[in-house]
Amino acid sequence: MILISMNLYTQSLDHENKIMVLSPVTNHPSNIVDSFIVKEIIEGYRKDIGVDVSPYFIGLSELPLYECPDPPSLAGDGKFYSSLEDLSGYYNEWRWDHNKAYPFIPAGSKVLDIGCGRGSFLGKLKEEKNCTVHGLELNPSAFKVLQQKQISSQMQTIEEHCLTHREHYDAITFFQVLEHIPSVRTFLRSAIDCLKRGGLLIAAVPHNKPYMFGFNKYDWLNLPPHHMGWWNDESLQNLAKFFPLEVVQIIIADFRDYNNYLKTKAINLKIMSPGKLKWFKLTRLIEKIWIQIKRDKIPGVFVMAVYKKI
Repeated sequence: MILISMNLYTQSLDHENKIMVLSPVTNHPSNIVDSFIVKEIIEGYRKDIGVDVSPYFIGLSELPLYECPDPPSLAGDGKFYSSLEDLSGYYNEWRWDHNKAYPFIPAGSKVLDIGCGRGSFLGKLKEEKNCTVHGLELNPSAFKVLQQKQISSQMQTIEEHCLTHREHYDAITFFQVLEHIPSVRTFLRSAIDCLKRGGLLIAAVPHNKPYMFGFNKYDWLNLPPHHMGWWNDESLQNLAKFFPLEVVQIIIADFRDYNNYLKTKAINLKIMSPGKLKWFKLTRLIEKIWIQIKRDKIPGVFVMAVYKKI
């Protein structure tokens, strides 16, 4: 039985000597469930995103995908994230997860947002719900915007913040952050330690079931050095088995992104089944109609979990 289906990537692999890789959440041994061709990842980032990620994959030709592995060392640095922030939609002012989380936040509460970006969620809570808000953000340019907006914030990790803010907040949020974190256990422990008993922990991540849209294995920004872990509704549900949390609600976004679905299907076919790509292009209109019919069975691209600290 798989206790948690969160997936991470690692470069510490030795088939012959069978090095055991342990989960950062459960401490249980992990298994290889798939692998990626590194040159395809590098080329995809270069062609579609305009970012050179080759320095993060030196010495690697294949990237194994583990179910429950140890933290890797492929995570992007500040320079990498600075190169992405000008992408359209990377720092949207108001997103699906903000909209879903907003009703759960009590008026007048103390709220911490980890990886708060430019502070749109905190700003709305401060203005409309009279919340006492604080943000943690490591991107220098996003932090500068926070200062301009006069939103209380620090360039600090949650592990550092926890040293002086134990049981301090009524609610802690992190939107599209957990998938970037290699050291999941210490991150979550620190966040929970900052939360008052009975307080709310709200996390939103891309929904991989087992891949984006259920099939999209080669989504460049869903791979290292951008995303280090893959999550879905099951893995978020199972976090409550390993931390002092009670699940309040799991919310999955509806499927809406038809054009991106078709685009990513073409990319995946080009890499994994080139012979089928021509036929797919010829039948694209039929495929679009078929998506309309089966859209209720296609996983939405985001999932959010609301927990209560117990």
